[in-house]
Amino acid sequence: MERVAALARGPLVTEDDLAFLSTPRASAGEIPTALLDLPLPQAIEWLERAAIERALQQTVGNRAEAARRLGISRQSLYTKMAAYKLG
Repeated sequence: MERVAALARGPLVTEDDLAFLSTPRASAGEIPTALLDLPLPQAIEWLERAAIERALQQTVGNRAEAARRLGISRQSLYTKMAAYKLG
């Protein structure tokens, strides 16, 4: 319960705060082999870029909402977008 309270975005724990519990985790068989063959830093960059692009598509370019969905600050999103030359 302490962990859940620490992860909550407000004074009350909501269903959104618990969404990570129902999110299916990818098994090694679901991850593209080409990605697994990359050095870890490159694989992380690829996944991070893909997650950012997806969040921006899902939020129709709303950067504040994309950052919230990604669990990062808006400034972190802007920094990562600049690094990956996104939008």
